[in-house]
Amino acid sequence: SDVESVSASRFSKSAMVVGMLNALGPRHPIGAIGGSCSPAISMDRQGSPLGLDLPERTFPRKPDCMSALEEHRAHAVPELPEALRHPQLRLEAAPATANDEVAPVPEPLRKLFEGISGCVPQLVVPSLVGPPSSGGGTPAAEPLRVGIASASNGAAAASGTHNVIIGLGRFLERHAGSLLWGIRNLTKGNEFLIDLAECKHYLNQAGSDLLPTVLLVKLTDRMLGHIAKLCENLSLHGLVILCGPSELSEVARISQHFAKTGVNTVVVAVVHSLSGWVQIPGWIPTNLGFDSASCVLSEAAGNIALSRESLDKDIYHFVACGSSPLTLEVAMQIHPTLCFIGVDVAQRGLKLQEIIDEICDVIVDRHHKFGLHSGVIMVSDDFFENLVEMDDLRKEIHRLRSEKPAEVRSEEQAIQMLSSDLADFFQMLPPDMRNALVFRNGIDGLPALVRKEAERELGSLVAQSLVLRRKKGQASITDFLQQAHSLRHLAWSAMPTPLDCSLGYALGHVAGVLVTCGANGYVASVDGMNEATSRWKPCAVPMLRLLEWRPSADPRDPSGGAPAVKRRQLTPETKFCSLWRGVRDQWRYQHSFRQPGPVQYWGPGADSPLAWKSYTLRAVYTEVDELAREAGQNMPEPSYFGVPLRRPSKLCRRREALLSPLQRWRQSYQPVLPKVLRGGFRIVEDHRKGCMTADPDLINRVFPSLCRTENLKALKIISVLEEQSVLEMLPALPVADSSGYPDATSGTRAHAAVVQSLGDSPAVDESTPAGDAEMRRSSSPASASKKAMRIGIAILGKPGPGVNNVIHGMMDYLNLPERHIPGTVVCVAMGIGGLRAGHTFELDEKTFSPHRNQGGCDLIGQSEPSDLRTLGEDLSLCAGTAIEQNLDGLVIWGGRNVHAWTSRLAEYFVEHQVPTRVLAVPASTQSDLPLVEQTLGYDTVCKHYASIVGNLTTQAASAGKLWCFIRIPGRSMSHIAAEVALQTHPHVVLMVSELEQQNMNITEVTQLICNVIETRAREDKNYGMVLIPDQFLASVREMRRLFEEIDEILQAVPEAEHALASNDFGTILGLLPPLSRALFQGFPERTKAQILQVIDERGSQKGKETLDLSTVETEIIFQSFVEAELTRRVVLGTYKGPFQAISYSLPYHGRAAMPTNFDCDLGYTIGYAAGIFVDASRTGLLVDVCHLKEDVEDWEVGGTPLSSLLTLQDVPRSGEKIHPKIGPKGRLRYDIGVDEGRCMPEPSQRTLVSPGPAQFEGPCAGQKTQTLRLPQLQRVRQMERTERLVSELKAKASAGCPPEVLQAIKQLLQGGTDLLRQL
Repeated sequence: SDVESVSASRFSKSAMVVGMLNALGPRHPIGAIGGSCSPAISMDRQGSPLGLDLPERTFPRKPDCMSALEEHRAHAVPELPEALRHPQLRLEAAPATANDEVAPVPEPLRKLFEGISGCVPQLVVPSLVGPPSSGGGTPAAEPLRVGIASASNGAAAASGTHNVIIGLGRFLERHAGSLLWGIRNLTKGNEFLIDLAECKHYLNQAGSDLLPTVLLVKLTDRMLGHIAKLCENLSLHGLVILCGPSELSEVARISQHFAKTGVNTVVVAVVHSLSGWVQIPGWIPTNLGFDSASCVLSEAAGNIALSRESLDKDIYHFVACGSSPLTLEVAMQIHPTLCFIGVDVAQRGLKLQEIIDEICDVIVDRHHKFGLHSGVIMVSDDFFENLVEMDDLRKEIHRLRSEKPAEVRSEEQAIQMLSSDLADFFQMLPPDMRNALVFRNGIDGLPALVRKEAERELGSLVAQSLVLRRKKGQASITDFLQQAHSLRHLAWSAMPTPLDCSLGYALGHVAGVLVTCGANGYVASVDGMNEATSRWKPCAVPMLRLLEWRPSADPRDPSGGAPAVKRRQLTPETKFCSLWRGVRDQWRYQHSFRQPGPVQYWGPGADSPLAWKSYTLRAVYTEVDELAREAGQNMPEPSYFGVPLRRPSKLCRRREALLSPLQRWRQSYQPVLPKVLRGGFRIVEDHRKGCMTADPDLINRVFPSLCRTENLKALKIISVLEEQSVLEMLPALPVADSSGYPDATSGTRAHAAVVQSLGDSPAVDESTPAGDAEMRRSSSPASASKKAMRIGIAILGKPGPGVNNVIHGMMDYLNLPERHIPGTVVCVAMGIGGLRAGHTFELDEKTFSPHRNQGGCDLIGQSEPSDLRTLGEDLSLCAGTAIEQNLDGLVIWGGRNVHAWTSRLAEYFVEHQVPTRVLAVPASTQSDLPLVEQTLGYDTVCKHYASIVGNLTTQAASAGKLWCFIRIPGRSMSHIAAEVALQTHPHVVLMVSELEQQNMNITEVTQLICNVIETRAREDKNYGMVLIPDQFLASVREMRRLFEEIDEILQAVPEAEHALASNDFGTILGLLPPLSRALFQGFPERTKAQILQVIDERGSQKGKETLDLSTVETEIIFQSFVEAELTRRVVLGTYKGPFQAISYSLPYHGRAAMPTNFDCDLGYTIGYAAGIFVDASRTGLLVDVCHLKEDVEDWEVGGTPLSSLLTLQDVPRSGEKIHPKIGPKGRLRYDIGVDEGRCMPEPSQRTLVSPGPAQFEGPCAGQKTQTLRLPQLQRVRQMERTERLVSELKAKASAGCPPEVLQAIKQLLQGGTDLLRQL
């Protein structure tokens, strides 16, 4: 019956010291008698018990295995409130007026907790002020012995609890010789001494692995006796319990038991809660951990809200964050389209069908009336249980089961016996929820209510309702895509915010004061949190004031009820709910662009000013009208730019007044330009650039126009100081023809044109923002031109961080002071759709300002790379737009698939003498473009994903018995997975390159994961992380064969398509071969449907290399395979467990993330350089920035011909269209794969690392990615060896060598050239 610790196995075995202390005599609690006491244990000068051989404590988190941010945070001691800095403190009963917010103790609770029912709220004050209170004051530095335990119904304690422990330890240092005992299990002991010198690196850290969190069930008298015995054996003056709201009633029972039985140990509670249900204005304004949870959830939800739109689909994201208070806080932060919280649903008496109809009406109206095709719908975890029908349904099924038990033996029988309304509602519920209602009972005696993923179920019901509307001829939409996002796990173990760090540290000190003053039965708290930390008001609230008497639903219960924590009211009358209700309706038909962004530990947000705090906390101290104005109440409608495509769309303009504090701060950041672009510069040829196609003649034949105009040469921008060193090496440039392109056939050449200056950019020192300084005079024709340049930009690929910085760089270049007439950036709306149809607008500073250094591409919209296959073939339409808009240049944003098309567009423009230069932006979150060091957006998404993965791994390590299966975006060589792995050190990373190299099948991959789990289990490490790229299954040979066979079935048997709507897979399973049938049958049901949907959408399109599996929950598949294999091993006796797992997916989290400083600088540099190349009449180039691992000052800027990136096998026959491809970069085979053992230890020995959120200021703001910083040893060695061999050949072929040597070298080189042509 004793409570077992779920995390004790993670710690090194240590001998218990309880037996050693049993013989020690009793002692008096300090403060209770107002004087000193004689410690029962003799202490040495370091405060350790003399004569006891204490076990060595090994902490699971190692100081040398921490991220840079963790290390910096571990040294940042939080500021203490002024009231807690005094050496002598005491408790003072609060004035009567201050007690108004604290409800009296109900009579049933007073009788149950008679020993602590007389407690009144207390203030912590310096003992020099006023007379001593009845609670006593702090004595003169007497040693204290305090135990601390953590109890929670979650997998880990909330963020900030480490600071409570360290704060308590720091307070005890004021009493020389004091001891702090960590208690892993209240009823069984297993305690250890906490030495702050050994665990100081836990300061400000996430998780709860310093002190394991145990599940505190209902305590029996026997268990209470064990706890009392433990405290007596350790001679504790105080027992501090970190607990959640659900455990507070049990902590009160411990306190009552101690008071009743005379145990001289003070019991103090420190309440932490992610859900935020506990709030008493004037005493407990917020809960420890709530701020961290709401911040990390708001960042993720804000990124999802800005993720993407589509040219042909309406995409809606159904997001779940957890409890109603937490969901409501996130909603206030990001302004979703709709938000349904359980409490509000119950108050409004909403039925499920009414909610579905409301959502469908909003989606249809947004589509047809407002031209909006995406949105966010938030739903809380308690959604289903608060539906008005759910209560009626449970009571009715309970009545039927009681009155007619023989007739309610199946779901079908239950449906027949229910009323029509309840039967319809019952059939809308998920299958396992229906099963539980019929066959199981809950703790309240009514049919059991299984909590489901409300966001997934609601999204599915909405999709079905829209289809049904369309069939009935009602207003609906054709193509609807719902994406479900469960963000719940992100709230656990997030790196604590500055507010939670300070709050936890202060609560630890308050708990120490309560122990010192003998205040039994209190909860440590802090008020005045609208002020600076130094002005916070430490206080204490009686535990019973947070409890209420909850009558039992079972009339046979002899107790008549039980104590439970009082939840904060979310009624229309409360300030916070009143605020939300006043602004929520106006979000329905607008786009949300409020992006809270990552938590900052440096900069203006580090001190947690009031404007940066949560709305939950601010509503306690601020008037509702003021907050409502900030949230946009009664604000005029935003302006729009209409895009009349086949499916009309509108681009909603952002309003600066609605931006988050972090967004407004980021607007002021001025990106930095490389030194080469700040002074005078020139463009020269760069012969060091490689080419993916070895045969240059083949490239010249595929791109004859670009070849004729000499636009197939790599270029480099150099400082004018380097001019003399390159003059002799450069060929003469051709003279431009009438269309503006150089003509290689022209006989007029001028050596002066070789190094023709293209213009001087501002000469900027370190203290001068780029773009604002004066520019030196230049005699170049480009800068002296009086023509107003017009450069267009279109986003044809998937969005990513940094797109707004590219536009920023273009704008600053076109508006340099040196230019006589400022240029114009012309935005092409909605990607390829707007480029074909000519939907453009000129960008001005007012429109662009809210997008400066921000995430999202809502400024101009975008299309998908797949749209190029259907809309990008007619290049004449694109040329018509360029001519109509009089564009001097067109900048294309995209990755591999897009820029293969961009090369064709550049060739077409030159061939048809369209005077528009085409430039490409290397924008790919995968960073898989060849010949490019790192693409734009990769730094941001990797840091964002690593932060989320770090949170999840910290949760796993804190729980001690949890494995995380995480799906992360990753195609081709899995570059994102590799970078995140290097930052977080997961135990298993499924790499496509390793799979192909070892030719592994799905069974071998599963065995690989299980072997690591089993190895770690033998070392009592039953936790870990598995990182899975979302395209990994496409590289497994059995899966490829399965996909092909399903595709054949769907093409040949139309009846099989019914499985997509009915989830009946019988037809397909019957037609699959035996091996594939067994494999497919083992998949979870919803992943089967996802795979069929993906294959059906591809249809007969064979142009795609692989299926896009980004919507298939690969992590669920591998989790189910691993569970099955481990179950088999348990039966065979080779594995004993335990094994618990959660899964999580990240595909939508990163593309709209707020760009890091690195990506801001890189995007700005690319946009600025694109303007330079357009000014220089260069086309067909990919703007390339290299030496990125150096400081921005030393970056090199150039242009790589798009043709150099292409993989061409042969020249197409006459009349055939050119379809060049860009293959993925394979750098991992050179570096990470070779040095992986050096970068990370063996899987069983890895310590998980949490990189934390991206920082925009401070020592961690300039960190580069790990893959960028890794030395490219293998590639460098090969290049050095190649250069040495070439030098030897040149030396042997020097003048005077024998003819036979020349002949041999000629044949050797000719053979090498022929071989390269065949590659």
